[in-house]
Amino acid sequence: NPNWKYYFAYGHEVKEYIKRLCDKYGITKNCVTGATVESATFDESSSTWQVKYRKDGEEKVMNSNVFVAAVGQLTNPSIPKIPGQDKFKGPACHTARFIPGLDFKDKNVVVMGTGATAMGICPEIQKVAKHLAIFQGTP
Repeated sequence: NPNWKYYFAYGHEVKEYIKRLCDKYGITKNCVTGATVESATFDESSSTWQVKYRKDGEEKVMNSNVFVAAVGQLTNPSIPKIPGQDKFKGPACHTARFIPGLDFKDKNVVVMGTGATAMGICPEIQKVAKHLAIFQGTP
């Protein structure tokens, strides 16, 4: 979006943009959020989805012609086991569980990964950190 404040927009700006689009095109009224999807089955004869989900402790069913699984899969961190990590005494976190107020000023900082999140946080960290090292893992 050319109107974003930064090339890699912050989450709140992306969220506001998506919300504006959904409101503008009447999508919001058909969205269900904060639910756990139990199953989503496509019925070829009717070309519709039957979605069974749980919200507020109640199981519900919805039939629709569109199903968008915005499951937030990146909010469940996958933290690798690194020999010696139990000996590290400083703060450590996954960006999906970021520690508010974490101070990088004059610290030696390590970022593991080079994906979109790293692209967003590393330029800001390097402005204040004493040293920033970035590692890319391999499968």
